[in-house]
Amino acid sequence: MIKHALRNKDINLKFVKALPKNKTENYIMMKGKNILLNINSYKTEEKYGSKEINISNEKFIDEIKKMKLDDGDYLLTKKNGDKISNISTFNDKVLHLTIDKLGQNKIVKIMIKDLINNKSFDKLEQMSKDRGTSIDVLLKSYNLYNGDK
Repeated sequence: MIKHALRNKDINLKFVKALPKNKTENYIMMKGKNILLNINSYKTEEKYGSKEINISNEKFIDEIKKMKLDDGDYLLTKKNGDKISNISTFNDKVLHLTIDKLGQNKIVKIMIKDLINNKSFDKLEQMSKDRGTSIDVLLKSYNLYNGDK
C-alpha cells in the first residue's frame, strides 16, 4: 500500500495460482520468485485499465508465504474467511491495520511529500502509474505543499 500508493479497494486481493481469463477482481499470485498484483477493480479502472505490479521485495514475499494462502483465498477476510464485500467494512479493517491508523489517504500524502523532498520524480511517476492517478492529480490533491492541508 505504501510503496505503490494503492487505495484500499486495490488491496482487496484474491490469491490465485493462475490469473483467470475473465478478470473481475484484484488478484495476487506468486510469479517465479516475485509476487504479481493484478488490479482490475479500482476507482479509475475505466481510464487506466488493468494494472500489474511486480513486487520483488523479499520481506513482503516472505510475509505473504507465511500466510499459507490457498487458491481462491482473500488476503483480508471476514472472520469466516469470506471476502469482505462491504467497502465501508473493508476500509475500516484497512484503517486499523495502517501505521497509527493513518489510512491510505494520509499515507499517500506523506509519501508524495517525501518523494518531492528527495526529488525522486521517477518514483513519483511510478506511484502515479501504480495508483492509477495522474501526476497532475497527485500534485494538486495529495501534495502537502499545495495549500493548507
